Amino acid sequence: METMIWIAQGLLAAVFAIAGSMRLALPKARLLTLNGMAWAEDFEEWQIKGIGVLEVLATIGLMVPAALDIVPVSPRSQHPASSC
Repeated sequence: METMIWIAQGLLAAVFAIAGSMRLALPKARLLTLNGMAWAEDFEEWQIKGIGVLEVLATIGLMVPAALDIVPVSPRSQHPASSC
């Protein structure tokens, strides 16, 4: 099961990395010529770059915790005896 989660995280991180880097690297005029990017017409250049930055940060957020073996711990899992 853990392997499937790693694969899913890796695929999702790759999608975020590709999309984010494309939004960061290409100017708005070039993005508008790409298929499926008509939405970019409604946004300013800086907003599109901001979306790209967030997608790159999502890539980091997906891969770094798993790679460094940092497991988020919820408060409920710290106290299994509690029945809240």
